[in-house]
Amino acid sequence: MSFIIPKKELKDAVNKLAKIVPANSSVPLLGMVKLSIANNILRISATDFTQYLTCVIDNADGGNEPDRSFLLEFSKLKEYASIIGNDKKNIYLDGITDTNISFSVIINGNPVIKEFNVIADDEWPEPEIGRTPGNEFQSRMLEAVKLAAKSAAPPSETRKSLQGVLLEPDAVVASDGKQLVRFECTTGVKNKVVIPLTKFLQLKDTATDGIIRVLTRDNSQFCQIVTNSWEYEVKCLEGNYPNYKQVIPKETANMIAFGVEDITALQTALPLFECSGDIGVVHIYTAGNRVSMLSENLATVQDTKADYSGSAENTILAVNRRILLDAFDLGFDRIKFNDPISPIIATNITGDVMVFMPIREHESLDTVKSKFQKGATKNIATDLSESHRIQPNNQPEGENEMEQDNAPTTVENGDQTTVANKAYRFKVEPATEPVDPFEELFSAIAEARQSSRATLDMATALQAKARDVQRHLKAKERDFKDTRELLGKLKKVSGF
Repeated sequence: MSFIIPKKELKDAVNKLAKIVPANSSVPLLGMVKLSIANNILRISATDFTQYLTCVIDNADGGNEPDRSFLLEFSKLKEYASIIGNDKKNIYLDGITDTNISFSVIINGNPVIKEFNVIADDEWPEPEIGRTPGNEFQSRMLEAVKLAAKSAAPPSETRKSLQGVLLEPDAVVASDGKQLVRFECTTGVKNKVVIPLTKFLQLKDTATDGIIRVLTRDNSQFCQIVTNSWEYEVKCLEGNYPNYKQVIPKETANMIAFGVEDITALQTALPLFECSGDIGVVHIYTAGNRVSMLSENLATVQDTKADYSGSAENTILAVNRRILLDAFDLGFDRIKFNDPISPIIATNITGDVMVFMPIREHESLDTVKSKFQKGATKNIATDLSESHRIQPNNQPEGENEMEQDNAPTTVENGDQTTVANKAYRFKVEPATEPVDPFEELFSAIAEARQSSRATLDMATALQAKARDVQRHLKAKERDFKDTRELLGKLKKVSGF
């Protein structure tokens, strides 16, 4: 009797296992996968010694296949999965011996058989199965882990804990030291644990309900995540996660709420804003109920229909364009803040938060107000003369314009104003306003404070490194002393 495997399940399993099996390894065993049949269930397992993944497939016909296990070269299984097609036909695993197996599929009424060499699984490293029942989690937890990947620190970060995500009983947290996200959800862990952002956990189709366990083995923590179709274990990152809660403001005085149409328009418009450096600066300007986005040089403006509420009638914020776009991509539609130099909170209706710092060196509020009052920066949503519409190959000489589609335009019609979705261009004009000397002084003070803070952080990091070196040297001295005493004892015993 053959073990029947649905084609889609085999392809999904191979796709997941490819994130675990090392591409090039000096250990031949790591290039293998283990296939085991027990209780009429096929389990395909892979490992790189720091993480383990098992994909679970039920026998489609409900037959009774004998229990057995063996190792198969993963590259051959992956190649076979890539050529079997995408139809809904089943694959039959049979012809199992100590050295061979075969996969077959029925095409035009005839079986097409592919044979593979297998070896015994005597040396396969099996992870220790958790004895605790574990705690349940919902798919929201794994979805949050995937979303947090953008905000986690890169491999170059010296603080290893920031390279992963923090699982708390009620939240998933990630930070790279410049921005921080916290997604509200029930994770199933009882205590804080930091797991690495592996390729497998970032797959799109891993979000599902399941069971989670945190185990301690050889003085290290391991996290086991078990669902109906796969079982995953990964070694947790060592070290304490920073106390992120102290950087989240407890109260905010101002809030801007963006609608879906505004976010869609801004996701198209903001990448087109002019910027002079690697950091794309975007100014957020509020005047009464008006909320506008301005480029770094204040020459390009995008009006919005966002709702502003707060203690200040007029405000100006300068933010990193990339971080703002990331916030929109992650589903945040509200920005809360106190002033132009305090942390900014992006949030949503579910209570998730994204915290980041504004850019301190930016145009002053008075400069922005002056440009609006003098009309130097035009509202492109209400300035729709023929010269501002898209005119292919008919752009006036000397004008620098950028194309923007699907944004709201306003057309005056008597006493009524109608809104339509039309394509238009941003009118770009150079900034000509003189710089206020007091603003230069304030900027210099802010820069000095920022430089001092950076120096303090560097001194703290150097102190920590010096302590690590000191501990290492003391450990070496103890080892040297123990070795010298041992040699003395051997010399005394041997009579040399």
